[in-house]
Amino acid sequence: MGADAAPESAVFQHKGKARFASKFVSNPNIAGSLNDVLKGSNPEVKKAVSQNILSGFAADVLLKNWDVVGLEFDNILVTKDKKAIRIDNGSAFLSRAMGERKSPASLSELDEIQGLFKPSVNASYAKIAAHAGCASIQDIPNFPQQVKSIVDLRNSGGTDSWRPLVTAWTPGMARRDQDAIINMLDVRTEKLKQLVASPSTQSTGISAKDMKKASGDLDDGIKLKTVIDEYLGPKPKKEDMQKIMQVYNGMVQKIIQHPEVANSDVFKLIWNNPNLLKEGDFEEINPHDTNPHDINSLFKVTDNLKESSDGEFDNCNKGEMVSTLLYTTGLSNKINTALSKNDVPTLNKLSPILNGVSSMIGKGPGYSGKTYRVKEHDGAVLQGFYNAYKNNTAINVPCFLSTTKDKGLARRWEKNKPNESDFTGNTCFHITVPAQVHANGNKARDITKLGEEEEEQEVLFNHHTNFVVTDFKNIGDNKIGNKYLISLTAV
Repeated sequence: MGADAAPESAVFQHKGKARFASKFVSNPNIAGSLNDVLKGSNPEVKKAVSQNILSGFAADVLLKNWDVVGLEFDNILVTKDKKAIRIDNGSAFLSRAMGERKSPASLSELDEIQGLFKPSVNASYAKIAAHAGCASIQDIPNFPQQVKSIVDLRNSGGTDSWRPLVTAWTPGMARRDQDAIINMLDVRTEKLKQLVASPSTQSTGISAKDMKKASGDLDDGIKLKTVIDEYLGPKPKKEDMQKIMQVYNGMVQKIIQHPEVANSDVFKLIWNNPNLLKEGDFEEINPHDTNPHDINSLFKVTDNLKESSDGEFDNCNKGEMVSTLLYTTGLSNKINTALSKNDVPTLNKLSPILNGVSSMIGKGPGYSGKTYRVKEHDGAVLQGFYNAYKNNTAINVPCFLSTTKDKGLARRWEKNKPNESDFTGNTCFHITVPAQVHANGNKARDITKLGEEEEEQEVLFNHHTNFVVTDFKNIGDNKIGNKYLISLTAV
């Protein structure tokens, strides 16, 4: 691990509950925590300790441990001879730092190769990398040897698999978890091995460091021409152009052949209609000119959404996540207008996104409880709700319906004291969602954790949901005009 060994620890059962214990070790050689070192004024000490931490970079990648350093640099102790001791590896293997399970798809992706160097992705680890003078794995002198040590350890079990070692180390672990860890380690070891074995980028032209940066920029969705201009200049060498084009074409093929692109209508739609990404607010997704790698950027954004949603959307595939992202950040008006007007050509074109959002809602869990919605409606729409109320008939809402769990929105609307962020309109809906309504398919899903503003507390109803109007009131007066309070129950 590029550090002194951490104290022995064990997971065991005590009084019917799983427990964790770590051996208490008194070590007079401990100088303090990593935080203490970073608060100090000696840059050489910071560099030496940081380089020692990065001598375990390959192991951190292997274990998919994003919390090596700790938010407050408290997961590592430092010895007097500037060696690092990792004392908290809670984010390794299958679980995140707080105990939630990582998504199965993420276990095979080496996002850490670039992510751990980026302050926007992992500020703590990136700070250590900066102190060590490393901007990528190309700058870690012993990285190939780190990977070789991992491969040698795997092979010490007598096979090309981690199974003998994992089963020996985890005798009390459930078989399915053992299998998941073994598969994760096998896949990640091979990817690390291939990474080290890839042809060198050294040349008399573009440096290895710049070639790595150029590859990273392409991977982040920056336009090919922009990358060439930045790293190769107006008269690039032929061999350097060939290198960047080889990387670019390889990445494009990787995206096209990705199972969730090749078998997903929504990604085919985006690939063939890149201007779709310009129809909404996609600053986070698409900071540069539109190009094929925007799909790669969408992959990363959706994976980050899954991570930040505490596993609530692990049952959704990339196509469903991207569809929901596109809907919520730019295409909701276009899709809902087409649904309300039964605009068949537009619905046919956008059907992959519409179906992806619908599938996300349908997978559930279905939301049950109260939700609220404020909207400006004209007389024809209000008449439809009133007729359904008087005739005791269900009314079908053709659009996706965005609502909130925030009862305060309804209270502020009734008192004519809205917040600046509140939706405004002449109608407020109080919507009841009984638990049994989801028996034949989920009608609504809480998507709060997919939104940038969690205070919106959004619950999204599927298109063509039926409602019964249980109350219809005009609570306005001559001073404020008509204000309609309508109560609905999903059926």
